[in-house]
Amino acid sequence: NPAGTSPALLHDVHSFEWLRDLRRCNGSAARTHAQTLTESWLSQYYDYHPDVWHTTPTARRISMWISHAELFDFDEDMEDVFLESLFTQAKHLYNQATAADHSAPETFAHAKALIYAGMALGHNQRFTDKGLGLLSHALDAQILNDGCHISRAPDFALCILQTLLDIRVGLNAAGATVPETLQNAI
Repeated sequence: NPAGTSPALLHDVHSFEWLRDLRRCNGSAARTHAQTLTESWLSQYYDYHPDVWHTTPTARRISMWISHAELFDFDEDMEDVFLESLFTQAKHLYNQATAADHSAPETFAHAKALIYAGMALGHNQRFTDKGLGLLSHALDAQILNDGCHISRAPDFALCILQTLLDIRVGLNAAGATVPETLQNAI
């Protein structure tokens, strides 16, 4: 978090989307690096920080931590810290993400994170329900009848499609019902 860093760069770094790249390295050095960076983040940002805990990087971080959990081999104490932080971040996102945000493209990331958190954290139904509600509102507001994103921007459409596919895979893996609106949007 160096001084003068732009909010966009901070959001990218704190989203943990780079875990995807470390997983692709598929080696013990990559796993060690992922774990070390995550432990460092937990020691510095366990408590609320306005830039780091903004809803969008928080949503992406939740999704990345859950999706790439196999990279972590925490000891029991650090695993407890990790899970407590994951729950606290999900609760923060739950309280901050609202249906009023349904026209923003990042709403899909918020929905995905809450759905993932609901399934990963002891099947917390309130997280899952809120995520599915956000998803439904966002689909209605942003996906046109012809299947395009309201912006008509191919990069948004591709990003949203990947998010929708991830949500469907997560729901299927958890044995949950995939909403018809999600399947139709895909």
